[in-house]
Amino acid sequence: MSASVRRILGRGFTLVELLVVIGIIAVLAALTITVASGVLMRSERTLTENELVTLEMAIGEMEQTRGQPLTFNRRTSVTDETKQDGLPFRDIDELPPGFVNEAYIMPRLIALLAANQACWSELSAISPDMLRHEERVWPDGVTTKWNLRDAWGEQIAVVPCGRPATRSEMKAARDALRAGGNTKGADPLGIGIDLDDGTVRTTDEWSLNTGSIGRRWLFLSRGPDRSLGMPPWGAGGLAARVQDADGDGKPDWDDNLTNYEPRRIDP
Repeated sequence: MSASVRRILGRGFTLVELLVVIGIIAVLAALTITVASGVLMRSERTLTENELVTLEMAIGEMEQTRGQPLTFNRRTSVTDETKQDGLPFRDIDELPPGFVNEAYIMPRLIALLAANQACWSELSAISPDMLRHEERVWPDGVTTKWNLRDAWGEQIAVVPCGRPATRSEMKAARDALRAGGNTKGADPLGIGIDLDDGTVRTTDEWSLNTGSIGRRWLFLSRGPDRSLGMPPWGAGGLAARVQDADGDGKPDWDDNLTNYEPRRIDP
């Protein structure tokens, strides 16, 4: 080894050289963390989107095997617990006032699907981190054993499609619109009739000002910020909904995930 090489190897690193090396390592570490975070977020979104699609497929399987659409029975009074839409057949009844629909409909929906072997086969493909065993007894005596959450561990909200409107309700709704009003007067609950798919609106459609399409149930994940926002067209019945819960300057709705793109409800 020559004397010049020994001198270079023996002198070590200067402070400037060490700072440069540390800076390069810090930049590489930051880039790695950023890339890994982006990959993880995309993975979580993909898992949740696939989950919502699977849920809708399971509902389609149930409706096809039994030859009857999934039916949600609304309350027709916010004060009298005995008054219902009065359907001769319904799958899920709306609970009395004081319950948040999104908090109880999903476990009851999963219980309904679990009773159908074909539907349960579809749902069983979902990760156990999302399809969870969460046993609960509700105040009306119903027991549920399963719940469906998104990749961030949050409850998936459900916006059920309303029951088919009767001929008289549809006629009254059209007459009201021709007279320059809205369809709320034709609905016993005063929420309105959806003339596009011929259903009465549900409380959740009214609160989010969001209409289901083609009698499809809407499922909604809060997304990475874990906040349920309002659609871009503004507040619905519950105008107190938080628009930017995490204070990041972006509307909470922007990162919500749904099984299809909803639409604004008609007058």
